[in-house]
Amino acid sequence: MASGLAATAMGQCIQGDVNGDGIVNGIDLSYVLTNWGQICPAVIESISPSFGLPAGGTTITITGSQLGGVQSVTIGGVPATNVVSVNSTTITAVTPPSKSIGPKDVVVTTTAGSATLTDGFFYTQIEWGTVLEVLPDPEVVTEQYYAEVDLEKAAGVI
Repeated sequence: MASGLAATAMGQCIQGDVNGDGIVNGIDLSYVLTNWGQICPAVIESISPSFGLPAGGTTITITGSQLGGVQSVTIGGVPATNVVSVNSTTITAVTPPSKSIGPKDVVVTTTAGSATLTDGFFYTQIEWGTVLEVLPDPEVVTEQYYAEVDLEKAAGVI
């Protein structure tokens, strides 16, 4: 066993200093063995991109842990399409259409249960593009100029 880690295998969710005493020892191992065989819950850590148009069709990448065996992905309660479990930490999917703009919960259901990322995807009216050039050239302009953008108003939330 590697130094600093309690036994982890066969889908164990517990590792390291379980009881918080600053030492990985037999007490931690006994806790791991007591809970041996438990199924680790799925966890959503991030979604990229985290926004898209209400028409749907945005290809998203969901990252986290225990995401293998994905059965479904919903955004705002509506099933996503083209759901693919790339590996145990990554899922890709295509967002469904939404009748409203704003934040939506993302729910991933796997063989280990469901995980929810509250407000994990934001439907917006704005089509975001790639910035090709910023004018004027900051190397030429000697005075500083600032632009303020209210993203909530721009997205139509307010």
